[in-house]
Amino acid sequence: MHRSGAVARLGAVIVVLAVLGAGLTACGTGGPTHANRVQVSEGRDVSLIAQGGDVEVLIPGDAIAGSGELSVAETRSAEGTAGWNVALSGGAHLVGKATLRFKHAFAKDEPAPLIVSTENGTDYEPAQNVRVQDGYAVVTTAHFSNWFTTWWSDVLDHLRGML
Repeated sequence: MHRSGAVARLGAVIVVLAVLGAGLTACGTGGPTHANRVQVSEGRDVSLIAQGGDVEVLIPGDAIAGSGELSVAETRSAEGTAGWNVALSGGAHLVGKATLRFKHAFAKDEPAPLIVSTENGTDYEPAQNVRVQDGYAVVTTAHFSNWFTTWWSDVLDHLRGML
């Protein structure tokens, strides 16, 4: 009886360690985290897949100073356009380049979208060197803020509807 109690305790310890190990793996550098937020720290690469896969944020560890949290949240512009707020909070700061990837079902030969960002909600800055890669519009940036995409397929659909 004594022995079965020890085996049960050992089994419980193994389960707890497995759960803790799984949680640490989700926050580690081994692979992307599927969530809307993740803890970040200096020197640790981060790959966050957010909003059901619609947005990916990749930050090399040398582009992060301090520690805190990376988050992606849905937002709307003053005009009602849907977009994403990408932010670092706590003591974390972006000190290098990060990559943002926006998922889209590209039509055949559809060009890269117009992607803009705004920090104050009124002044919009177009992203430079937007490229299409594996079903994503990809930009490299040195800042986080609110990001908005204008897909050419949506523009053409809107124009067709006006005819």
